[in-house]
This record gives sequence, structure tokens and C-alpha cells, in this order.
Amino acid sequence: MFSSIRAAQLYLTSRRTCRMAFIAWFVTLFGLSSIPGNAEPEKSFIFADKIAHAIYFTLGSAAFMMTMAQGSSDRCSRLKLFIYCIIMALSIGIYDEWHQTFTENRDGNSLGDILANLTGGALGYLVGLRLIHRKIYQHSSCCKEGMSV
Repeated sequence: MFSSIRAAQLYLTSRRTCRMAFIAWFVTLFGLSSIPGNAEPEKSFIFADKIAHAIYFTLGSAAFMMTMAQGSSDRCSRLKLFIYCIIMALSIGIYDEWHQTFTENRDGNSLGDILANLTGGALGYLVGLRLIHRKIYQHSSCCKEGMSV
């Protein structure tokens, strides 16, 4: 039973699977951004949309970080991976906000949403780093053996 769990764990963390998860995340983001909004926004609690942005970008950034952690045969730099995650979150977050300006009843170019996306990018980096250091993510051996700062 342990070997089947380990095999599933290795498959779910392979570079191809992480890359496909990131692509699926981006396509889903594009689809969600294309849904027209309500004329009267629904408020369940304050900052609910910002929390949703941060959680969603945490998932995308974690998949992105785990893909990037396998991309190099040399030692990975934590700072480099962090900067990649932030650049990814910022660029896709700005693109998402710009895309929403063309969607009916959606308000794009929200600085608050972009900051929430950046927060999610940083949190996704931390999630990916945690998976690497807990040895759950076996494919990033170059990062586990010696991540430099």
C-alpha cells in the first residue's frame, strides 16, 4: 500500500503534471474572468473577493513554483524562484484585470485585486517550498539538495 501511495505522489508531482495543472489553472482563470458580473455586487463579507483572489493565485503559484523548481539541473535559488512566482502573479494578475475591463459589468484594473494576486503568488511560493522541504515533492532534487539564498 505504501508503494502505491508513493507512486501516486510521484505522479502527481511530476513536472508534466505540475505544468498541466498550471495551464488548467490559467485557462480556468480566463474563463472565470469572462463571466459577466452582476449589476449589483453581492457582498457576503468584507474583502471576500480579495481572499478569493489570494487563494486562487496561491494554487497557481504553487503549481508554477513546483514546475520551475524542476527546470534546472543546477542548484536552485530560493530568491530566484520567489522572484519568478512574484513576476508570474503580477503579470497574470495585471492581464486578468485588463481582461475584465472587456467583460460586461466587471470592474477591471483594481489595485486591490492585483495586490491580492501578489499575496497569493508569495503564499504559493511558500506552499511549494514547504512541499520541497517536507520531501513530498520528489522531483525537485536539485532544490532539496541545496537551495541557495
